[in-house]
Amino acid sequence: MSLIDARPHSAAVKAAIKAQFGPRDAYDYGTVPGDKNAATESLRKAKLPDIFAVVSVERRYSPVLRTTAQAGSAGWRVSVRCMGRTVLEAQWAMFHASLALNERRLLVDDKHTTPLQFESDEAPAWDDARFAGLVIFTYAH
Repeated sequence: MSLIDARPHSAAVKAAIKAQFGPRDAYDYGTVPGDKNAATESLRKAKLPDIFAVVSVERRYSPVLRTTAQAGSAGWRVSVRCMGRTVLEAQWAMFHASLALNERRLLVDDKHTTPLQFESDEAPAWDDARFAGLVIFTYAH
């Protein structure tokens, strides 16, 4: 199931980030409290958290993976948008998200991933209601 379904991967990534973030949280797009684009009215009316991360996990194509991986493996890309009221808060979230994920092997559907590898990041910049930075990792599962 996890070869095409990103949800178990997203849950594992969010759990790793939440463990590093302490009282702060990681969300899927559309589930952030206080976001004007949240999926429900009650979420839209809630207070936007001071510091948080929004996680997206997508399958990716890799010619190297296709030629060397065992059958049943897929490549994945994790994008973590790190939000804060200030640049320093967004940088804090980026640092802690990176601590949570860099070289980590996640358990997805009772099988470990390859260690997550840093791909790229973007420095925090103003984005709607918060400063936002981005960190991206890739792995196979």
